[in-house]
Amino acid sequence: MNGKFGMHIKKKIFFYNLFFVFILNLYLYSYTPVFLRIAPFAKSIGMAEAFTSISTGTYGLYYNPAGMSSILSHEIQVAYSLWLGRVHSGYISGVFTEPLFGKIKIGGSYLFSEITRDEQTDFSPVDWTIYDSNLQRITNNKIAFGASVEIFDIVSLGLCYKYNLSNMGKESYFNSTLDMGIIAKFFMSDQILKLAFLASGTGNKLISNDVDFFLPPNYLIGISDDIHTGWAKFIITTDVTFSPDLIALFKIGGELTFNNNIFIRAGNKIGAFNHITFGAGLKLGQYEINYAYEGYENYQPSHSISLLINFGTPVVNLKVEPLTFSPNNDGLMDKVIILPEIREPARVIAAQIKIYDSKDNLLITIPLKNKYIKSIEWDGKIDNKKLVDGEYFISLSAEYEKTGWTESSKEKVKIDTTPPKVRIEAGPYTIKNKKKVLLKPVTFKFFVYDLSGIDKWEFKILSKNKKHVFTTSWRGDVPQTFDWDGKDNNGEYFETGKPFLYNLIVYDIHGNKTETKPVETFFISREIKIIYSSYAVFDKGKSHVRTSAYNELKKIKDTLLKYPDADIVIAGHTDLVEDTGKFKSREDLSLARAQALKFFLRDVLGFKKRYIIVEGHGATKPIADNKTQEGRKKNRRVDLIIRAVVYK
Repeated sequence: MNGKFGMHIKKKIFFYNLFFVFILNLYLYSYTPVFLRIAPFAKSIGMAEAFTSISTGTYGLYYNPAGMSSILSHEIQVAYSLWLGRVHSGYISGVFTEPLFGKIKIGGSYLFSEITRDEQTDFSPVDWTIYDSNLQRITNNKIAFGASVEIFDIVSLGLCYKYNLSNMGKESYFNSTLDMGIIAKFFMSDQILKLAFLASGTGNKLISNDVDFFLPPNYLIGISDDIHTGWAKFIITTDVTFSPDLIALFKIGGELTFNNNIFIRAGNKIGAFNHITFGAGLKLGQYEINYAYEGYENYQPSHSISLLINFGTPVVNLKVEPLTFSPNNDGLMDKVIILPEIREPARVIAAQIKIYDSKDNLLITIPLKNKYIKSIEWDGKIDNKKLVDGEYFISLSAEYEKTGWTESSKEKVKIDTTPPKVRIEAGPYTIKNKKKVLLKPVTFKFFVYDLSGIDKWEFKILSKNKKHVFTTSWRGDVPQTFDWDGKDNNGEYFETGKPFLYNLIVYDIHGNKTETKPVETFFISREIKIIYSSYAVFDKGKSHVRTSAYNELKKIKDTLLKYPDADIVIAGHTDLVEDTGKFKSREDLSLARAQALKFFLRDVLGFKKRYIIVEGHGATKPIADNKTQEGRKKNRRVDLIIRAVVYK
């Protein structure tokens, strides 16, 4: 025995000695006889009825109703006692728990006892000489209804209403009482210390045919300790019953349990009468049978037998967070947290986590070495091998002392280490020089699939010379389509006919990333271009629109009306030798001509609300050879471009 364990035992012995001295003091200062009672339960009798702190389930209907809340399954108990060799007593009780009533346990019981006159024996627990000679039998009936609730898993409160009816020939007596109890539990490693108090017989008014009077209530204090070892469980419990008009009765009992199904009990009562009790029990599945022997000095012993039946399994639960994870060792959502919820773990023999595949095949059972554990991590592996992506189910199973195994509902989790599947289509397009060329505005179609869902995405368009960049991003699902007008993030157009690249980056909710390979292409504007010769519209070196050109220019009006949403670009051009007149440069001359044509469209043709862009390029963008007269004639022009339209 190590030092810490020895010190722990010494403290317990000292504590029980103090409690025993307290009880003896109560005994020494009490007086008058004790009323004898007939206890119905073999288990409690075997432990000298020191049951105030351990009256679980159906025992609570007779002893402390606060103990009813501690059971985890429905319970029914029937019992028979032969008391002092003469009194026959029968008892049936039941306590019912969730899922019908949640944390509130309710129950009821019925007790019947009788004794008959026997002139052939010298001993009887009843002095028949005080009764009429015609009285041959005395009977007693007791009905009880109780309720109990557990608060914060450490304190239980209970109430029990009892109605008693006694018949002695023509005389009958009845009374009703209310028992009020409390039990507090303290968990210490593999032990449970319980403290209890009971006020029994409150409002105990005895009523007969011609008289009624009050009986004094009883007050009980109890303490018990459940000690769990690797091979057995031991319960030691003590009780004291006292009343202002009665001698205190001290009770001490113990129970040793082997293999969770064999019970040996003993107890001793000290008070108005002193005697030792013994008992034994055997548990077979949901059934438990108990026997008790109680001896009295100078009296015949009492024998009791009872059958306890548990049915329904306790509810155990578990939660899993998150419900999807990605065990790919990237540091992001690599594990799930399993949160088991086991009620009364001290009563659990074994517990385990079970993992199933989507077809309900059991893949692995993970024993819980610590029944009090609050959380467990799982990395999606079995035997150090990662499971394939898909749906799995996790449950919690626990084996309780009385009712056996129970299993929680199965929580569904997903393993997803696969990055999203992504594909892009762009259009419309045309064929130019045997290659696909996109037409502006471009519509991109995104095809994205992921098992768990998309967290965020980013779409990039980059000109090959890196002069223009367009990006857009968002959290959540990727849109099915995206229309691009050909502009960069600064609102400037990408260059028509110049190569650019585009790609899409997608992250799912686990951080799995897919980035499409950049696609290189180029686009041309879907535009209508009308070219006017400069000398047909303007005089040499000047920017005023010639009156003779009005009729020709007015023809453009019908075309512009067909495309009300298109941008209009007017670009002026010169050749290399054109006289600039009053303008400082050919760029200024070409820009002034473009502005003059803009004025004509807005103020003459009435397109005041249209967006019109003017550009002056001078001789920088020739379409023919400036070394020839014919080429220079073609270069002296004004381009009117209806840009970004759908052909009609």
